[in-house]
Parts: sequence; C-alpha cells; structure tokens
Amino acid sequence: MLKYCILALGAAFAARLNAQSTMSCAASAAAPAAIRAESLADQVSDIVITCTGGTPAAAGASVAQYQVLVISDAPLATRTFIPVVTTPTVPDPNAPLPSVLYWTEALLLVDEPAQSSQIPCVPADGSGVCAITAGDASAPNVFQAQRLQDNMLVFPKIPIDAPGPGKSRTIRITNLRVDGTKVSKDSLQTTLQAQIFDRSGNLLSLTGASQVAAVVNPGYKFSIRTAADSDPGVGPGLLVTPTMLPQSTPGTSVAFHVKFSEGFPSAFKRRNLGTNSLDPTFLVSQADPVGPSNTETGFYNSAFPQTNNLNTAGLADSGTRLRLVLTDIPDNVFLEVSARDVSVGTTGYSDAAPRALLTYADDNGGGSFSQNHPGVNGLFSVVQVYAGTVTLTWEVVAADPNKIEDYSFEIRLFSPNGVAKLGTAMAHGTVGPIYPGVTTAPSGTPTVMPVPAFTDSTADPVP
Repeated sequence: MLKYCILALGAAFAARLNAQSTMSCAASAAAPAAIRAESLADQVSDIVITCTGGTPAAAGASVAQYQVLVISDAPLATRTFIPVVTTPTVPDPNAPLPSVLYWTEALLLVDEPAQSSQIPCVPADGSGVCAITAGDASAPNVFQAQRLQDNMLVFPKIPIDAPGPGKSRTIRITNLRVDGTKVSKDSLQTTLQAQIFDRSGNLLSLTGASQVAAVVNPGYKFSIRTAADSDPGVGPGLLVTPTMLPQSTPGTSVAFHVKFSEGFPSAFKRRNLGTNSLDPTFLVSQADPVGPSNTETGFYNSAFPQTNNLNTAGLADSGTRLRLVLTDIPDNVFLEVSARDVSVGTTGYSDAAPRALLTYADDNGGGSFSQNHPGVNGLFSVVQVYAGTVTLTWEVVAADPNKIEDYSFEIRLFSPNGVAKLGTAMAHGTVGPIYPGVTTAPSGTPTVMPVPAFTDSTADPVP
C-alpha cells in the first residue's frame, strides 16, 4: 500500500510540476482596423500574444522552438518576396505543401524591441530558422513569415523562451494585409486566428486565438462640384457647348471642381511618415512596434539587411492616389488642371503645404511618384487629351487620421482656337493605383501588385 501511495504522490507532484513549468499564452488585438472596401491589400490590426509563467531555459541552453501560424477568413494580401530556399515543417506531417513557398513582409517581433535593438533572423543558409541560446544578448528578435496558402502564413521554428513565474513575454505579428474586396459581405469584418505548435506538433493552448482584426467600409466618395463647391446637378456628365467656349473670345475657360471625400477617417493615407509636400519621396523608418503610423506603409525598418527583402518589408509603393478619368471630351477642347488641391472644398487647406500633388502615372494611376510641375501661373498644368480621354492622378501627401477629409481639384476647359465641338464629357473618380490583375509584361515577367492597390469601382459622382 505504501508503494502505491508513493507512486500516486509522485505522479501528482509531477503533474503539478509540469503545470508550473508550462507557459500559458493569450492573444489580443487592438481595436479592429477600418479598411477600405475597394482595397486589394489593406493593413489590419496586429496580433499580440502575451505569454506568462513556465520555466526559462538555463543560461547557455537552447531555447525551445515553436511554429506559429496565422490564418485569415479572407485572402491575405501581405506582400510576397523571393521563394523560400528550404521547406518548413508543418504541424500535420501528412498535409501537402505547395511546391513553392515565398517569404513575405509579415514579421514576428519578440518583446516589443525598440528600433535600435531590433535584430532580424537572417541565417547564412537562407532557411529563416535561427536557433538561439538563453542569455544571448545578440539573439534575433525579429522573424519573417512564409506564405503557406492564400489565407495562411507560417513562422517556422521561432525560439520563444518561457518568461518564468510572474513575468511575461510579448509576441507581436505585424504587416498583415487583407483583400478588402473578398471580405464577407454579410459580416463586413475579418477574423485572424493564431496557432502555436511545439516541436512535437502539439497545439499549445492559446486564449483568444481568434480576433476581429478589421471592419470594412466604403473608402471614398467622388463628386463633381462647381468652382464655388456647390452641386451643379450634372451627374457624371458635363455638357460642353460652343457657347461656353465662344469663338469670339478664344481661350475663354470654364472651370469646375472634382472632389474626393474619405469614407471614414484615415481612408486616405500618405506613403510614409517622412512623406511631405516639399519632398514627397522622402522616407523614414517606421519601426516602433506599438506606434500606429496611419500611412500606407506598415512596420518598416530601412536598416534591416536586404536578405529576403527585409529592408523593404512593410514599405508601400505610394500614398493613396486620387484618380480622375475624363472621357468623351469634345474635339478642340483642351484642359488645364490644378497641380495640387484647391482651397475651395478642401479640408485643412494650406497655401504653404499641399495635401495632394499631381503626378505622372499610367492609366491605372500607378508608377513611381513623379511630380507634374505646373506651368500656368505656377498653379495649373496643361494636359494632353488622347481620343477624347485623359486620366489624371494626384497622390496624397498630407492627411489627418482623425478627420473625414475632402480633397478638391480644379479642371479648366478651354478652346484656344474658339472652335469647340458640342458634346458631353464624362467624369469618373476612383482611388488608386488600380490593379487590374496579374498580367504578363513584355519581358515575360508577371506583373506585381503595388501597395496600395484598389479595384476599379469607377464611382459616378454623388451629391
């Protein structure tokens, strides 16, 4: 009987010891991000996992490795980079793997490291796996995700040391983007789920594993306005007549405004915290783990190495672009357009600091920023009309994330020889760049979706 009592006590003690040495984790998310219904790649809230307890590894001992999965109920649009050299192990050894996995811009940070203390995992073998020992001050604390499928990312073999009794360890997963056009039209929200597996493939208990990370809303409205910012009552069409541009006074111009309005605060974003009207292409690192940027760029540390494109992870290609397409422009009608926002109808207008600038762009509103410098009174640019059509693109360089803002631009019609034809020009506005889908460039290389990128909703004007 004594023998059985001792065995029972030993088993109970072992169970208690095991319970004390197992760290427990809970996931949370900030308030769900508001994302644009037209966006193909909008940032959602970070996943933050807090782990407590457990028994830390002894100094010099190997730190336990875990596999972290992120699963979305909508397609993830986190940017992908070069293919992975080696194939990670997934929890289910019988699950088929895609033939090619890709590095992504999604990053996992351990213990909210300050920018100066961020050490990315970049092993020489290209595997993305870094084994560390306890107490190593130079151990990596930033890890890169690989894409398993269109709604799933994996962080393979992440060393996470148990913090110990009364202590905690924070795991932040950032640079997560979702295709807002594919979010359920019933719920209009996106849920992310995190899963953590140990080296044996056992799923760790994770409280709050599923979190609402984003809520979808229309991102903008477009309208035609008079030069006094009133409703002209013309819908998407603007009648152009010889009377408006009379032959007796060649060069007479008729002005109207186009207005792009945010659907919610921060729907229009500049590219980067460094973006400004004097130097629109200026960039700075945005590497504060907990600091909201309210820009198209997410978490971004330019000091990271070029390995696996880590130095561009999170970096957007442009700010939100405001794209106007004018069609059916009558013959002998020419256009001057404001090279920046105008005072009438623009929220927070400043003479000294434009809020959006006219840029050369392709028909989709894409391409690198290249400012169109005005030649007419330093305010307006003459633009070419081809076959009755012209596409104009302005890029947002200033935005207040706490307000719903309007951006207005002036369009002037004139006929230098006084022989304008009768017709109705049509105006449609979208946010951009527009991404029409994967196509093959002349070089044979598939096109890459820019960030940001939007679907062509071709919004007709609204009052």
